[in-house]
Amino acid sequence: MFSEAGLIDVITRRLIWKHSFEDGGKAYDFFASTSSAWWYSKFPSDKIPSVAQKIRYAFERKPVTEITMDVILAHGHKL
Repeated sequence: MFSEAGLIDVITRRLIWKHSFEDGGKAYDFFASTSSAWWYSKFPSDKIPSVAQKIRYAFERKPVTEITMDVILAHGHKL
């Protein structure tokens, strides 16, 4: 991806960390606050509340108590 963007001498670093939560509701609140910007844009605005509620229910029912973050940082030079 970086080469296709015209970068050379690309250096990458992958960071992974985990967040633990007491329950699925708190895990969902964190998930929604950090990632909802991109997935909200995929739904019509009148559907967002019901979709968010379904996702929250799934987090609580499972229960999801850990969220893993995976980020790749890259640095390169453009010709």
